[in-house]
Amino acid sequence: VADAGLRVVLANPQAARLLGPAHAELAGAALPALLGPIAPATVAPWQTLVERVPLSFEARAPTGFELLVNIVPFEGDAGVRRGLLVSMVDVTALKQAANLREETLRFVSH
Repeated sequence: VADAGLRVVLANPQAARLLGPAHAELAGAALPALLGPIAPATVAPWQTLVERVPLSFEARAPTGFELLVNIVPFEGDAGVRRGLLVSMVDVTALKQAANLREETLRFVSH
């Protein structure tokens, strides 16, 4: 969870595991510093992210995990956006299975 200033205010250990040991302590970290290196260029500029979400993208973390990243806003009283909820799903096994399937199909078709 990130506030309107794009600072992480709440994170679980799984998020740190997916992003790697350099991000063991996520609370207080700047969201652009965490996700910028893995996000596609279409996500930037980060300053306007709060107005442009929800969005989803696939990324490869430095740890090698294939991630599906979802970012959705949350609002406070009076409908004012207060921050972002970021979820990262490890889709590594799914990607590996899809790649294996494609390889098998290519092999069988020749």
